[in-house]
Amino acid sequence: MRKNLNAILSVVFLFGLLLSGNQAIAKKGSVGGNVVVEGDTIHDDYFTGGGSVTVRTPVMGDLFVTGGEITLEGPVGGDLFACGGKIKIEESVDGDILAFGGSIHSTGDVKEDARFFCGEVFIGGTIGRNVAVFGGRVEVGEGGEVGRDLKVQCGEVEIAGTIKRNLKGSADKVTLSGTIEGDVDIKADEILLMPSARILGNFNYTSPEEAEVQEGAFIQGEMSHSLPKKTKKVKGGMGFFPILFKILSLGALILIGIFLILLSPRHVSRASNNIRRTPWKSLGLGLLLLIVMPAVVGILAVTIIGIPLALLLLFAYLVFLYFGKLFTGLFIGQFILKGFGKEEKGRLIGALILGLVILAILTSIPYVGKLFGVLALLFGLGAYFTERLQLYREAKEKGMV
Repeated sequence: MRKNLNAILSVVFLFGLLLSGNQAIAKKGSVGGNVVVEGDTIHDDYFTGGGSVTVRTPVMGDLFVTGGEITLEGPVGGDLFACGGKIKIEESVDGDILAFGGSIHSTGDVKEDARFFCGEVFIGGTIGRNVAVFGGRVEVGEGGEVGRDLKVQCGEVEIAGTIKRNLKGSADKVTLSGTIEGDVDIKADEILLMPSARILGNFNYTSPEEAEVQEGAFIQGEMSHSLPKKTKKVKGGMGFFPILFKILSLGALILIGIFLILLSPRHVSRASNNIRRTPWKSLGLGLLLLIVMPAVVGILAVTIIGIPLALLLLFAYLVFLYFGKLFTGLFIGQFILKGFGKEEKGRLIGALILGLVILAILTSIPYVGKLFGVLALLFGLGAYFTERLQLYREAKEKGMV
């Protein structure tokens, strides 16, 4: 429970950091479809966002980056906050790293702590203090080093580098071929110690099977094996995989939203603006569509002639449902950033990510979270359908349909 709470609080922390980026946007920042930040050293905090973002110039303050693909090629004097589909950290960071992404590749040196929420992360540089990873897979390469503890909640863990203190957490599969200078306290279904593995402290593990310790592996302290305890599921609690699924779903929705913005920023912005201009109409229309469209699909599916139309309508209905929360998230982000009426791609992407993270937090609140989720769906569903109707009328006026 405590680990899950820490994960949720870290996401809330990310949301707060993104909010604090408003001042950076106002002072200095660049947004767009493809952004390259280069030139003279930036001495203030800096915000940038876009479809793809490459930062080459040194940033002496904190750096806030959002985008589909992010590459850091210049040093950061403060903290790095990154949220995107694919993140590459190739230069040094003097402060902390908080990164949320599908894939994270970190080969630069980090002086303080690092927290990664991701599908997969590779650590090939030195991280001076503690590292926490919550995601699908974490790999510490042969040249990678963690200065203190490595804490994981992952599907797969592979350690070929050096952990200067302890390895803690849980995973489905753990493979150790590097050096752990402290204790290992891990829970996993499969554990493998390669011949080059070195554990200088105690090796305590919980697993349904005994760990496979190959010849040559060295354990200096004591080794203890515990079997997993069968525990009853707590009603209303969130386990590791439900939270992981929620994080990955959020990442997928962000990437789809970025694609839609790059494809047609005007229509995406107009859909979210419908919630602001006619909120009650959006809510009512969303509720009507939620109830009526399945009924229409059912009626059409009864007749052989209507089956193809029913399938087409069902597909459209599922698309509307999936996109509903996306446009509500964009509305929330634009409301906070005061970005209504502005169709710059980078600003829309930043607002989208901010809003969807906030929405994910709200829908995770016990009891009332489901209510937030339903309202977000209804508002977004109605607003998106209204925008499609507007697009149809425009095409009809131009004689295109």
